[in-house]
Amino acid sequence: MLINDGIGRGYVAKVTSDNRLAVDAASISETASAARSGVCYVTTTGVTADTLTVTATGGIMIIIKNDSTTESLLIDQVILSTDNVKARYKEIVDMTIGTIADSNTGKAISTQTSSSRKAPATIYAWDETNNGVGGLTSGTDLAVAYATTGTTTFDHGGATVISPGSNFAIGLKNISGGTMEAAVVVRFYVATI
Repeated sequence: MLINDGIGRGYVAKVTSDNRLAVDAASISETASAARSGVCYVTTTGVTADTLTVTATGGIMIIIKNDSTTESLLIDQVILSTDNVKARYKEIVDMTIGTIADSNTGKAISTQTSSSRKAPATIYAWDETNNGVGGLTSGTDLAVAYATTGTTTFDHGGATVISPGSNFAIGLKNISGGTMEAAVVVRFYVATI
């Protein structure tokens, strides 16, 4: 059965055989759906230490490279924690990757604890040698922001899509002088787009 809008605009609603209105509705977020499927991951700069001592020169703190040939990585959220009042935060995509240096290999941990799926990504986090992950050049700045003491969340909601073969990096710079301890957490999920 169909219900017409009654004023001639052509809008109709369908009623099922058990007298229920047929609707299309999203019941859970894409992130929650990815988590339930085991394809939502978290990675962090804390590979060998809880925080990094960011220099005044600054550099790339973490880079996530999409190794898949068919799936995209969708950035959901980036969380920056810092103990300094002036941290410059930069998101960069499509960096040219040469010989990686001054880094530790990171991990992408599934938020679905029973999942055996592995993220199709290679992750490098700065090891506090020199000023950031070495062997990276160019790229396109996606966002620049200034953060202060505490935790700052950058919500992407899956809208930043890292295509197969591309990458996503976070750069930090201490612009206040003195010392700055910082940590970055990135949550992303995998989808075929």
